[in-house]
Amino acid sequence: MKLLTLSFLLCALLALSLAAEKSHVVKRATSCPSGWTKYGSRCYLYVAASYTWAQAERYCVAQGGNLASVRSSTEYNWLRSYIYSRARSYRMTWIGGSDAQQERYWFWSDGTPFRYNSWCSGMPRTSSSYNCLVMNYSACRCSLDYPCTHRYPFVCVRK
Repeated sequence: MKLLTLSFLLCALLALSLAAEKSHVVKRATSCPSGWTKYGSRCYLYVAASYTWAQAERYCVAQGGNLASVRSSTEYNWLRSYIYSRARSYRMTWIGGSDAQQERYWFWSDGTPFRYNSWCSGMPRTSSSYNCLVMNYSACRCSLDYPCTHRYPFVCVRK
């Protein structure tokens, strides 16, 4: 009987120890890497270096993410504030929208649907040379399509 009780206690301690370890792993997975900022369930990284849109996307992918996708006006406004806090101005900044694959069909580079946008008046243009999304344009801080070869800072996002 003592052996059975001892075995039961040992199994219980082992189970508790594994549960605590799993809980610790989950906790670490929900935090952001050093230099990244958490907002909602995602982590953001502002990169001040000026890259083309494609270079910026490659950089973000190498960091385990993509150029930022925006899902709501609340997120867009937070992203503007985040850029301002890093750059000390509302700099024009690449985010992950593009219609380079098919004109007028906008997609986020992370594969999520392009449902929210904050286009400037008259945007997007229908020219095949304006295929990438830049935010913080002009005093209205809106978004516009721009040639992908221009160089701007950018924001990466990862889950």
